[in-house]
Amino acid sequence: MPRQRSPQRDKAFEIWKNSGGKKQPKDIASELGVSDVQVRKWKSEDKWDGEKKGNVTKKKIKSVPKKKSNVTKPKPSIVPNQMSVGVTAVFSAPDNVELTEKEDLFCKFFVVNMNATQAAIKAGYSPNSARGIGYENLTKQHIRAEVERLKAIRNQAIMLSEDDIVERQMRIAFADMTDFLRFGSREVLKYDKEGNEFTEYVNYIDLNRSTDVDGGLISEIKQGVSGISFKLESRDKAMKWLSDYFEINPEHKHRKWYDSEKLKLSKEELTHRKETDSLRYF
Repeated sequence: MPRQRSPQRDKAFEIWKNSGGKKQPKDIASELGVSDVQVRKWKSEDKWDGEKKGNVTKKKIKSVPKKKSNVTKPKPSIVPNQMSVGVTAVFSAPDNVELTEKEDLFCKFFVVNMNATQAAIKAGYSPNSARGIGYENLTKQHIRAEVERLKAIRNQAIMLSEDDIVERQMRIAFADMTDFLRFGSREVLKYDKEGNEFTEYVNYIDLNRSTDVDGGLISEIKQGVSGISFKLESRDKAMKWLSDYFEINPEHKHRKWYDSEKLKLSKEELTHRKETDSLRYF
């Protein structure tokens, strides 16, 4: 039996309509005691923005029976042991079927980790039955439709282009340590055993403020007994990725920048090696 239409759904529209379309879904949700995601879903499916003033009327469309064919078409299925596989088909939610609170949470967690079992557990289902419930949820049309909707929103938010990826690899490959810290020597005030003041130059290392650095280039940061230490993303891996990429795309607009930075880095390494060798024989 299909679930009856929630009376909250019509109340939500009335509140929105009486406000002249100015009331936000989150405010309507707060007033009705439902999630703002649910209100946004109602607004989208019922096409509030396209409704004229007055009562909402919905047309019932009778389905036309299709002629039977001798050819049997295979039904789409989800393999139970491949629970981490993403949903690729496009589904539309059936009428009069709304997400429960657990189903809503399941959809949100599944879009993040693409693992139905883990999504079911985090949504509040029993760990003992999470695998079966996760599989069952992904066979329900209204849940699949919500998953597709959330994935579309996520993809629009990310909006990563090929150039974005190239530029990120470039930043990793040619990151300068001075972008993350300052070091040198400074004069500090000290006292001897008799309490007399004197100054002395000491070496120092100061980290730059987190707001002033590209945190995306840092893979690890920790604080131990000897102080704070951090590790940057692998320069070698980024250089290998760029080398392979520009070999396939020699005309890319960033190729000249890559060659210039690579040459500069090689010169710096050569200079450092010479200075090290001269100190060794000093």
